[in-house]
Amino acid sequence: MGLEPTTSTHDLIVVGAGISGLSLASRAVASGRRVLVVDKAEEAGGCLATTRVQAGSESFWQELGAHTCYNSYANLISLIEERSLVDRILGRLKLGFFVRVGGKLRSIPSQLNAFELLVSVPRLFTSSRVGRTVASYYGSIVGSGNYDRVFGALFDAVACQDTREFGAEFLFKKRPGRRKDFRRSFTLAGGVKTVAEALASQPGLTVETGSGVEAISRTNDGFSLRLENGQVRVSRAIALAVPPPEAARLVEPMVPDAARLLAAIRMNPLYYVGVAVRRDRIAMRPLAGIVSSGDRFYSVVSRDVVPDSTLRGFTFHFRDDDMASNLTRIEEVLGVPRADFQNLVVKENALPSLGTAHADSMRRLDTLMADTGVLLAGNYFLGLSIEDCVTRSFALAAQIDRLLSGRPAVEA
Repeated sequence: MGLEPTTSTHDLIVVGAGISGLSLASRAVASGRRVLVVDKAEEAGGCLATTRVQAGSESFWQELGAHTCYNSYANLISLIEERSLVDRILGRLKLGFFVRVGGKLRSIPSQLNAFELLVSVPRLFTSSRVGRTVASYYGSIVGSGNYDRVFGALFDAVACQDTREFGAEFLFKKRPGRRKDFRRSFTLAGGVKTVAEALASQPGLTVETGSGVEAISRTNDGFSLRLENGQVRVSRAIALAVPPPEAARLVEPMVPDAARLLAAIRMNPLYYVGVAVRRDRIAMRPLAGIVSSGDRFYSVVSRDVVPDSTLRGFTFHFRDDDMASNLTRIEEVLGVPRADFQNLVVKENALPSLGTAHADSMRRLDTLMADTGVLLAGNYFLGLSIEDCVTRSFALAAQIDRLLSGRPAVEA
């Protein structure tokens, strides 16, 4: 027998329990609002996708998604402080990324043409990134040959997608200030998902997982959400912190023009494969990661930066879901037969491609959504990083009082 529909009234319902949704919800709860977060996944976290496995008497963790925090992430750091996680911060060893060429690992400098770099780099001080693609802007700064051999693969690894047509202004950002009392780059004991778990367990915040949203409809004083399990939830305002295709589906009945803008955002499929190997079974040098131009994967990210006494972990970011070929490639790159894999975890994701006209599209989207009672958060507004997501959500949280009181909108 199916579940009987029930209702529950909130000031704000956030759809999506990734870092965007949870940081928005956390700020709303802190301002005294009744907030519910719902997510179709079985647990909170989204792209903060730490996987954990028991290794003897200790738990070994590694990242499938986002893996590094920086002391320039001021908004994320504020959440870490608020949730009393500072004592869980771990530094990362200064290990390098390597380029795989002809079956061997080579240092990045060894693959660069120094003369071409010397001639091109001065353009860094005279060229603007705005309105230019990654290939156009950075190719002119490092030289086309260096870009094709090394930097193109490095940039693809950062965004986990082909970045040739990616907007250069979205790839790297100069942030207003660094927290010099924090390590330049860091993670947390148990992985970055620790942040999501701490936010999800915040007093006053209700989180429901395991059922997606079937539809959203307007009511006289807010919104009604019907979940896929038949349950109904009611709120005065809605925040959608979900990928663009899902956001488009949910807003289409209310704001079709906004749905069309969301649906136009190109999504790039991504397949994470994480493996752990006993330290005595692998000869590869300690490293931060590997890139390989034109390979099956965008990058390999290593857990070596936070060494474990027993295991080494590697996450491969593959372009397609041919798992047989992917596993063979892992064996080749690590030099380890799959029989020696201690842990194998696979996760599918899709990341937005932010083109040169994307900022204008997002401004139009914000205009269309103003005063609808629906907020849009996620990694497709300011950029793909954790800090970009949190920054967008903090800006939206500052609008909640105005939204619920009916005052005129201010763009995020």
